Amino acid sequence: MWTVLESLILTAFAKQRGVISVIHLLAVGTARRSPSKSGRIVDPTGEQIDTVKETRDRVVSVIVFLSVVGAACLSAVNVRTLLLRSSTRPLRVVRGWTSYAAVGSRVGPYRAPVTVVVFFDYQCPFSRKLYLALEELRMLLHANVAFVWRHFPLEGHRLAREAAVASACADLLGEFEDFHRILFGGTAAFGKKSWGEFALQAGINDTVRYNECLSGGAGEEAVARDIAAGRRLGVRGTPTFLINGEVFAGAGHDLVHLAGRRVRDVGRRR
Repeated sequence: MWTVLESLILTAFAKQRGVISVIHLLAVGTARRSPSKSGRIVDPTGEQIDTVKETRDRVVSVIVFLSVVGAACLSAVNVRTLLLRSSTRPLRVVRGWTSYAAVGSRVGPYRAPVTVVVFFDYQCPFSRKLYLALEELRMLLHANVAFVWRHFPLEGHRLAREAAVASACADLLGEFEDFHRILFGGTAAFGKKSWGEFALQAGINDTVRYNECLSGGAGEEAVARDIAAGRRLGVRGTPTFLINGEVFAGAGHDLVHLAGRRVRDVGRRR
């Protein structure tokens, strides 16, 4: 059970990071403990708890929590399970992972030795952080790495799904990469600019076809397909990504090390 102190710390951190779903998650199931006259905390059963000892012990769990939440936007499902995962090792290895890379918005060569499949949310700041890191990785590895971007808008982000549909329509017109970059750089304008204005900014001149896609459902179908794939994979927050089948969550990873090691591994097998 979480103490009131933990709840306050985590709520403040979540507000700072924009992870609103965490606030709601912690509000549910938080122990409604209050200080007694003796200065101890009393839980609902009336048991007194040594605040010094328990607070010291719980600080460890808070630090672990902050290290994970500081790198990912979490959905409200199975978050406590996610917190127990190591942020430095893959969550698991997926057999047949290439099926996840076969569909989505690809940037990079099909024959690249390393493929990174990313499930992301445009309104998640940590998805943006990962995007910037992956762009740096692309500059380093060039044709040795390819990226497949797959939409996984979280329910707590009001305009994330609309942005995903707009991006999917840009991809269907063969204009994904610039549109993708502009959306990640322009999230503050979501709801203020139309998706058509973003499209023009990205150099999409065929606005008729683009608007037909937005209204016709093709973009929505592509997003729904990505969300279904993410659920099959067990995605619980964004960003979640695969590097040649190894699953990672969050943006706090040494991507140069992770991807570079796989480039070397593939080179040795050839």
